[in-house]
Amino acid sequence: PLRGLRLEPPLSEARAGAMRHFACGAVEKIFVSVERRRPEAEEGGEGELPSLHLLWTEPARGSTADPLAGGWTRGLYSLHRADASSGEGAAASLPSGWPRSRCVLVGWLTGESARAVSGRPSRELLRELEAGLAPFWRLLPSWRPVAVHATSWTANPLSGGSYSYPRPAAPADAADRLAAPLVCGGLPTVCFAGEATHTRCFGTVAGAMLSGEREAERLLTAWDMHVEDPEGSRHLEHLEC
Repeated sequence: PLRGLRLEPPLSEARAGAMRHFACGAVEKIFVSVERRRPEAEEGGEGELPSLHLLWTEPARGSTADPLAGGWTRGLYSLHRADASSGEGAAASLPSGWPRSRCVLVGWLTGESARAVSGRPSRELLRELEAGLAPFWRLLPSWRPVAVHATSWTANPLSGGSYSYPRPAAPADAADRLAAPLVCGGLPTVCFAGEATHTRCFGTVAGAMLSGEREAERLLTAWDMHVEDPEGSRHLEHLEC
């Protein structure tokens, strides 16, 4: 996405070259809302919905990127339960408008499978999920999927993907080149943050947060400013990649 920005004056060729050394990977999160086929089954003690670990024993038919065949479901290896009442982080990001009383399974897709679901409507994904995971749903006769929601990081033109990674030919200092600020009169005027600019934690939320702190410190130092930290624990040294 940074390559799509038009700046005046234009960025130097050195920085443009550093951008070309990075690409965006595709990762999407998928939410599956599941309900009991018979509400009275809960009173009959048929058990809670478990997390699912999917073991594929037959070869895939066609491409995993073929949404019409539901091939993207072959990219799922687990669906973990995350209810709003559980307090888990995954539950906090449930799609808006979904009843919090439903059971929700959360899974991750990468690569072509992620691109196949990114930004698509629930009704299409639900149909494909039911067909693609039919062997597994038969093992859970008391439950049925009723809605599916996928994130749209890859389809979003403002993000273009979920994380950055250096291409094979990228030099060791590519991230440092990308992070170098634009300078005017010896002072940084435009700073660059984001996980792609972190040499060690690229592709992670920790890298994004740490790079933001790095650039804030760069500006504070350049402008001889000091900001008190009243809590004394706001620094991010504890973050790990």
